[in-house]
Amino acid sequence: MKKTISISYDLLTPGRDYKALHNAIQHISPQWAKPLESQWLTVTTLDVGQVRDKLLPHMDQNDRLLVMDVGPGIAWFNLVPKVAEWLKAIFG
Repeated sequence: MKKTISISYDLLTPGRDYKALHNAIQHISPQWAKPLESQWLTVTTLDVGQVRDKLLPHMDQNDRLLVMDVGPGIAWFNLVPKVAEWLKAIFG
């Protein structure tokens, strides 16, 4: 069953290259959006633990990661139009 998952992170090593992590997130599912600087949403059949495990190889020991299921209630303000449209398509 597909569900929407939120991925948030802090990469704490100065000068850290985000490319590998971003690529890993985009490969979880072709359905994704990046609403905020360090947050992604993806629609997937994977559970939160599986998503975490796919991302850990692209993080350092001092980085932080939060992966959560997104429930049916959602509200936003001032997001870029492309992301707002993606949210409307996913959540109605």
